[in-house]
Amino acid sequence: GPWLLVVGGAATVFMLLRRALGMVAMKRLLRSCVAPDNEEIDECVTRLSRAAGLGAAPRIMLLPQGTTGAFAVSGARGCILLSHNLIDELEPRELEATLAHEIAHLKARDVRLVAIAGWLRDVVAWNPLAHIAFRRLQLDRELEADRQAAVLTGDPLAVASGLVKMCELLRCRSHRGPAIALGFGPRGGRVARRVSSLLAVADGNRVAAPAGALPY
Repeated sequence: GPWLLVVGGAATVFMLLRRALGMVAMKRLLRSCVAPDNEEIDECVTRLSRAAGLGAAPRIMLLPQGTTGAFAVSGARGCILLSHNLIDELEPRELEATLAHEIAHLKARDVRLVAIAGWLRDVVAWNPLAHIAFRRLQLDRELEADRQAAVLTGDPLAVASGLVKMCELLRCRSHRGPAIALGFGPRGGRVARRVSSLLAVADGNRVAAPAGALPY
């Protein structure tokens, strides 16, 4: 009895501390990001934002050199963090699909939703069902953002190929702090599931329909 309470309390404190440190790391990362000087990306984000029904296009910020990924950050307008090597390595249609995926996260308020769910999961870190539910929520939101990106671009294969290329770039980097801090990012079997879902959409075996009013 008492030992279970001690172990459960220690797990909760550890998870909450880790999340707090992740938030601090993310704030430090944001301070080191810079605005890109790329009119094509700005025009692409504006066009995709209008198609998605966002009130205002999110800001685009470049991650520091040596960091790989694309991440959505919630805020008044929202912000998309994009790494230099994605701009260099992805084809234009793949980069557009990657931006559409992050815009879909912002439209559905996924960043805030997953953050709140993460705090709740951490409070009951001793409960394995909470971890299962949280992982399921993350996967659900990634699959839905993929589907919405396919709707916005009309090119599910570009969404899939951009995801695969980003995974390859991540394997070549040892620094993955942003993915951990945000709670998003490709992990293990999730990538295979997401690519399979997108291929099904491209083959016509699944409909890339807009989501309903509720995010989850």
